[in-house]
Formats: sequence, C-alpha cells, structure tokens
Amino acid sequence: MDARRERILRGNITRTLFWLASPVMTSQLVNISYNLVDSVFLGRLGKEEFGAPTLTWPLVFLFFSIVMGFSQAGISIVSQLYGANRQQEAERAARVLLTFVIVLSIVLTIIPFALAPMFLTFIRVPSEIFPHALTYIRMILIGFPFVAVYHTFVTISSAFGDTRTPMKLSLISATLNMLLDPLLIFGLLGFPRLEVMGAALATTISYIIVSLLSMYLLFTGLIGIKAVPSVSVFGETGLLYKIVKIGSYLAVQRSANSLGFVMMASIVAHFGSIAVAAYGVALRVIDVLQVINISLSRATQIMIGQNIGAGQENRAREILSRSMVLIAAIMGMGGVILFFVAPHVVKFFVDDPYVINEGAKLIRIMVPSIPFFGLFFMANAASTGSGRVKIFTIIGLLRLWVFRIGLAILLSRFMGMGIEGVWVSISFSNIIAGIIAVLWALTSDWYRGIIGVDMVLRDKESGQKYPLETTSK
Repeated sequence: MDARRERILRGNITRTLFWLASPVMTSQLVNISYNLVDSVFLGRLGKEEFGAPTLTWPLVFLFFSIVMGFSQAGISIVSQLYGANRQQEAERAARVLLTFVIVLSIVLTIIPFALAPMFLTFIRVPSEIFPHALTYIRMILIGFPFVAVYHTFVTISSAFGDTRTPMKLSLISATLNMLLDPLLIFGLLGFPRLEVMGAALATTISYIIVSLLSMYLLFTGLIGIKAVPSVSVFGETGLLYKIVKIGSYLAVQRSANSLGFVMMASIVAHFGSIAVAAYGVALRVIDVLQVINISLSRATQIMIGQNIGAGQENRAREILSRSMVLIAAIMGMGGVILFFVAPHVVKFFVDDPYVINEGAKLIRIMVPSIPFFGLFFMANAASTGSGRVKIFTIIGLLRLWVFRIGLAILLSRFMGMGIEGVWVSISFSNIIAGIIAVLWALTSDWYRGIIGVDMVLRDKESGQKYPLETTSK
C-alpha cells in the first residue's frame, strides 16, 4: 500500500501513468466483451432476440450513469485523504460511499423494474422485440445493485492506487459470462434453454459473483482497504454532503451524455439506413478510442487526487500537462492511421459500398478532432480527481447538447448540409470542447482540491474531530 502511494507521489510521472492505466485498459476491453458476447449468441436465435440488448442497454446505461456519478465522487474524496496519509479517514469515506451507493442502487432497481414496460414503450421498441426486451432489461436490473457494488469497489480500490485487483475481477466476470452464455441461451449440458433471459442471467450471475468477491475483499481488508457498509454512516453528514454535491454534477453529466447519444442516434436515423450503419461503425471506432481515454484518464484521476491530498499542487499540474501531451500524441498518431485505413475499417464491419463510402467520410471528418477529444477527457479527469466538477459539467453539457446536437440540427436541416452536417457537428464539438477544456485547465484553480474545513469526520471511538484539510494553502 505504502509503496503504491510512494510511487504515485514521488515516482516518474509518465511511467506511473502507464503503470496505473494498463490494468484499466485490460478491464475496459473486457467490459466491451459483455455486449459483444451476448450479441453474438443472440444473433443465432434471430433478429428479434438480437435486438433486445441493443435497444435496452441505452436505458440500463442511463440508470447506471446516475449511480456511477455518485460512485465517481469517491475518487476525489478517498484519493485526496489517502494522499494526505489519512488511511483511517480514507477508509471511513470509502465506507460511507459504499453504503450510499448500495441504498441508491436498490432504489434505482425497484423503480425501473416496475416501470420497464412504460420505458420500452416510450423509446418505441417494436412489438416483435418488446417481450424479449422486457425480459432482458428486468433480468439485468435484478443484478443492478451488485453491478453498483462492484464498480464502487473499482472506484475505492483505484483511489488507493490499486488498479490491478479490479482488472483481475473483470477477467473473472468476463470469463464466467462467456462460459454461461451458450449454456443458458441454448440449454447445453443439461441447463435450461432460456434464450434472451439466459443472456441476461449469465451477465447478472457473473456480476453477482465478482460483487461478492469485491465485498469480501473490502470487508476483510485483504487488499489493504477495509470498508464495511453500515447505516450508521448516514450520521456522517459532512461526507454525505460532499458525495451528494460532487456526485450530483457527475450524475447529471453522465446521464445527460446517455440521453444525448440517444438523441444523436435519432437525428442520424432521419437520414436512412446507410447513415445509421456508417454512424454505427464510427461508434465502434470511438469505443476503441474510449478504452485509451478512460484508461489514461483513470490513472490521471488517481495521481491528481493523491497528489492534491499530499499538498503537491505543482506535481498535480505537471501530471495533467503530461497526460495531455501523451493523449494528444497517441490520439494524433491514431487519427493519421485511421485517415488512411478508414474504408478498410468500415468494410470490416459492413461490406456494403455505400456504407463504406459514407463511413469512411465520417471517420475522416472526425480525424482532426480526435486529439481534442483526448484533451477533453484528460481535463475531465483532473476535474474528477480534484472534485472541482461544476464548471466541467457545464462544459460537458455544452459539448454534447449545444456544439453537437444543436449544431447537427442547424447544419443538417436548416442549412441544407444533410448528413454531412451531422458529421461536421461531431468533429466540431470535440475540437471546441477540447480547446475550452485546455483553457479551463490553464486558468482555473482546480488543483486546490475539495478537502476543506467544512467537512469533518468524527472518530467514533475517541470522540476526536478530524478536519479534512489539505496541506496546501
């Protein structure tokens, strides 16, 4: 534990960033496999079964975004306390966070489960897919609290600088899902043939198992972190206030992003199946880029949080500068390669000449914005790691709802650019958001952190009060 902290606070910045990011990258690639594996097996049953996870996951992700927003608040609070060498207080913050997320996830399971038919009707799920979609979403929702616990464990573990334990659990979960999918979908080896329900049940079981493993690790403190949920934590009003305040902004940002992508899909659908297919391929490319972005941004969050807690503001700023340079270079090189291989990338997914042409055009229009997309992510990581999330939430909302959706409608429908106007809006939104993000990083005081005198933890045993202040002034 101390060795990790020492490396994050004193080690070479670039090497430490990659050391923290590499397990996260593996975990992200594993997470992508869930929907992919479900889709492959369900596709063998028919297009109606195949459509169930495709149409329901945006809804599930919307609910999940709310919980993840509050869970992510733990990155700034726990990492800064641990960086300040306050292990006991950091563990107490982790316990409050875990309890809060469990309660919130249960609420966000009961309500959507009951209202699932209404939600599916609202998003106009076709009648032939509706029963499969309802079965799928309800089974996934049953496991939702376990998913929330697991991802909160990932947040807590990461805040302490441990990204390898979550990676190992991700590998266990993905392996279980891949083994259970064919058994439960097709009824092999004596298992019942559950089809769509089997796919959802496989995912739910795999998450339940890693969630139980996560809780065991936290309850026993085997990985150097001990956090046991308890209703008594609701007396920790200072911590709860911070979690709700930071988490509310992050939940708004994440859920607004989910709704925004649903809106973008609707705009693209207006231009027909070729545009939809081209956009679908672009989203797959973005998924790959997101693996790199999320991995490096998680590493940046951890390092910035702990260094702010330790009062090392200059090092925190240097970490952000280094991560921005790295992501811009990586994304820039990737963009150049994508520009030249764009038609081949599209053909790999859809071998249709019209889709290849339109998809290649979209990817090439996106290429100049890819480094800016990375810069936006790194600045967002600094925002989350420091807890200064209000302004960046506004930047994120502007990026998607004004510079992308608003501009897409303006260019495509009112200025006569058609689908090309939508493609231009995607690129422009990334460029302008990236520029604003860099300006925010250069001019704001994000490196001050959020651990201040207004939040007090009480040691129940000694009766002492511990003001949560960083050593920085």
